[in-house]
Amino acid sequence: MDHGGQQLCMALTKAVLHSKIHSAPAVLVRSGASYKLKPVDYPVSHISGERGVDVKICEKPQVRRLAWALLAGISALLLTAGLSLLLSHFQVLAQPVAEVAAANLQVQKGVNTTQARPGDTLIYTIIISNAGDTQTTAWLSDTLPTDELTYATGSLTATAGTFGIEAGEVITWSGSLTSSEVATVTFAAQIASPSGDQARFDVINTAQVTGAGTLVSDSVETTAIVTFEIRLPFITCNYPPRPVLDDIPDPDTHNSFTVSWSSIAGVDRYVLQESTDADFTTVTDEWQTTATSQLVEIGTGHGLRYYRVRADDDDRWGQGPWSEVKSVTLRMNYYDTFSDSSSGWLTHAAECCLATCDDVFGGRTNLEYKYNLYYGGGRYHTYIPKNCYEGGDHGFTRHIYPISLAPEIERPTSNTCIEIRGSFEKHIWNESWGLIFASSDDLSKNYSLWVDDRGDWAITKRTNYLFPGPNYSASGDPREYIVAPTGVHRWPANKGTTPNVLRAEISGSHIKLYVNGHEVYDDYDNGILPLKRVGIIGGNNEWGDIQIGYDYFYVDEGCDDY
Repeated sequence: MDHGGQQLCMALTKAVLHSKIHSAPAVLVRSGASYKLKPVDYPVSHISGERGVDVKICEKPQVRRLAWALLAGISALLLTAGLSLLLSHFQVLAQPVAEVAAANLQVQKGVNTTQARPGDTLIYTIIISNAGDTQTTAWLSDTLPTDELTYATGSLTATAGTFGIEAGEVITWSGSLTSSEVATVTFAAQIASPSGDQARFDVINTAQVTGAGTLVSDSVETTAIVTFEIRLPFITCNYPPRPVLDDIPDPDTHNSFTVSWSSIAGVDRYVLQESTDADFTTVTDEWQTTATSQLVEIGTGHGLRYYRVRADDDDRWGQGPWSEVKSVTLRMNYYDTFSDSSSGWLTHAAECCLATCDDVFGGRTNLEYKYNLYYGGGRYHTYIPKNCYEGGDHGFTRHIYPISLAPEIERPTSNTCIEIRGSFEKHIWNESWGLIFASSDDLSKNYSLWVDDRGDWAITKRTNYLFPGPNYSASGDPREYIVAPTGVHRWPANKGTTPNVLRAEISGSHIKLYVNGHEVYDDYDNGILPLKRVGIIGGNNEWGDIQIGYDYFYVDEGCDDY
């Protein structure tokens, strides 16, 4: 056998020796440059192999047995190789190695409040953490419920990774987290107004995080309160009781009366208030007293006054509740001495010393230049100026009789006295002044008792008075003399600059008139019933530059001072 055959034979022999099976005898046969294994059925040299295997190798022409032995050896070789690989794999798996934990993503979401109102802004915080041992990439998605929340533009921030807002309602974030790394995402959203009439609704917002093959999520809830229901405990305050205000008696002639009320034990004081309206919008007077009554002295006044009282106790919750409101009607008690220039009578200043005042005799042009009404020297005055361009015996300011009504005074229907005192300060001839004891608001209808500088007196009813004049003819000043003048001095009037006192006592339609304390007229006239205003009239008949002064004007309901 050549060298190549010997090597192949040895290899096969070793393969058989190491195999775990018995092989049939075979022989290696050379054919040209190659060898073939053939089994043999005749005796060959025996080689004792391991594990008791007998192998016949390369002897004599037992070719067939040798071939079968060679095939069996190849099979054994392949089987041995497969078993070796399998055993090697088992050995690797059995070797001890370190444990490896996968990524472990966690998410936690919070909100700054659990109760809010529509329009309030909520602050959301999302914390994404990797609790595992390996680095991983995570993705966050948070879709806002747009019916309930509106994203606050520019409020989205994150401590790591990339973030954004999609379609104005989806919060997104992504980033790579190492082991134990944490990323915090923060944003704000405003609570929307409710679509219905519900008193409250829940705003639920959920954040979802994916990565490392897992999906984790967390939600927070805020209750939006539309209306608050507050139930307070019942508290009893031990404040002073409410006083009972007594009925107020009628005022006396000077509008004085006493207001009284019930006593409350242990209080420190009582507070009494006065007002001209029942709601006490304006408090006209206030008294503090320890007594249970108060004398009220008004004097000049008229109309209604309202009163209420309360008890104060500094040791028992302070001020108590106000009593029921009671009222009293003041007697008409008006007395003006004209010392106060703001008492409300009509004022007008003019000087008719202008060429433009020279109008047609008795005309009504330039009337604003033809009379003066003013306060001065403790009196109230009427002055009819002189026309600087008068001709002949008459001036162009003839028959100017301005009227001034008592401010805000209406004559009561009950028995009432009206009185005035006045005198001529300047006079030329045939001037007069008087007391208006009944007039309409527009002055067109009025009744008057008057005296002139000659010491005469008369009673006049005007039905179409034209302020301030001229009032000198039936067409220009329709008037009726209830008592006509005589043109000469007539008792009991005073003439010249001597003062006269004129007084009217009216009760319904009953009229009594007095000059200097002497009755000159007593009769009835229903025409005065709707005419409630009172006042002063004075002027000239012929000449200008005359002046009248008045000392007082007095209205007294009840005529107690007469």
